[in-house]
Amino acid sequence: MKTSDVVRFARRDWQLLSDLKADYWAAFKVEHGAAAAIRVSDELRRHAQQQHPGWPTEEDRRQDLEAHARVSAALQRVAASRRP
Repeated sequence: MKTSDVVRFARRDWQLLSDLKADYWAAFKVEHGAAAAIRVSDELRRHAQQQHPGWPTEEDRRQDLEAHARVSAALQRVAASRRP
């Protein structure tokens, strides 16, 4: 691996890439519907399980649940702070 390739990768416009990804999926959902987006997500999950048959582990699930709980709590705090 060349150092210049790593530097070029690190210097990518990550915000632009994130915006393009968000635009793509928004257009995908409009054109194909939310159910199609869920099917794609499920295909990705199945692919990950083929590559790593033991995934997700109970620990992965626990960490995921904790992350969802933290996000939910943060969103509830934001919503509460915006109420009159």
